Amino acid sequence: MTQNESATVTPTAANLLADHELLTAAVRTAGAADVSQAVQSLQQRYPDMERLAAATAADLAMLAGVSDVVARKVRLMLELGARAQARLAVRHGKVVSAGELGATMMRRFAGYAHEEMLVLYLDVKNQVIKQETVSIGGIESSLIDQRVLLRQALVYGAAQILMVHNHPSGDPEPSPADIEVTASVLEASNMVGIALVDHLVIGSTDYVSFREHGYI
Repeated sequence: MTQNESATVTPTAANLLADHELLTAAVRTAGAADVSQAVQSLQQRYPDMERLAAATAADLAMLAGVSDVVARKVRLMLELGARAQARLAVRHGKVVSAGELGATMMRRFAGYAHEEMLVLYLDVKNQVIKQETVSIGGIESSLIDQRVLLRQALVYGAAQILMVHNHPSGDPEPSPADIEVTASVLEASNMVGIALVDHLVIGSTDYVSFREHGYI
């Protein structure tokens, strides 16, 4: 692929490119002096997209052929892609099933080194009204304010809420803290007539649905 060709890749064509080809186009667009060397360094250090997505600009700039400027630009492209994927996949869409949402969230959280809790506020038809991050770094009960969460549901006019969080370890098995937080939110939501429809714990290759496993 030439430099001119890389500048005219359509969304459909981009979907057909292999990871190596996408990375080459990104590095070329970022202005690397030696594209082949930079791509080789990146792929040797980060052989899969999950690990590359988790790398910082400082991490990338340590590699042969990757300047500070190229590192920052590649990092920005990765972040833009991650945010676009998260928003297009769920925000203002419809939650059809735990399986579909679980697959979407595995892509969304791929490469995350920290724990993050999302809440999806839904209408009666499972349409997503709003998606918000309510906790970063852990989900102990002290970090989740059920009153704020449910007040937001009332503000948005949501009839249902759905909790999602990741386990950076890759193991989606719910922890005692996960179960405690879910029970607390379930009790509070029942008191105000807002349904907690599910809580998904996201691992690297699988997820656990609290509803499917009888926790809700």
